[in-house]
Amino acid sequence: MHQCNVAYGFSVADLLLTTKEFQSVIIGRMRQNIMIAKKYKVEIILASFASDPLLMRNLKDVWCLVE
Repeated sequence: MHQCNVAYGFSVADLLLTTKEFQSVIIGRMRQNIMIAKKYKVEIILASFASDPLLMRNLKDVWCLVE
């Protein structure tokens, strides 16, 4: 992905719309994918993709997942 200038994207709205039990699984998978993307210097994109304004989150809150 790094050689072809392709970014890896995450949808935050999918995380908010799932059940509490499945959220922990999604967060674990997201963090694992973020670690791999950082290792290989792949650009990471976090996007809301929210269809409802109540599902939108602050940018700083979303980037806490990456750091």
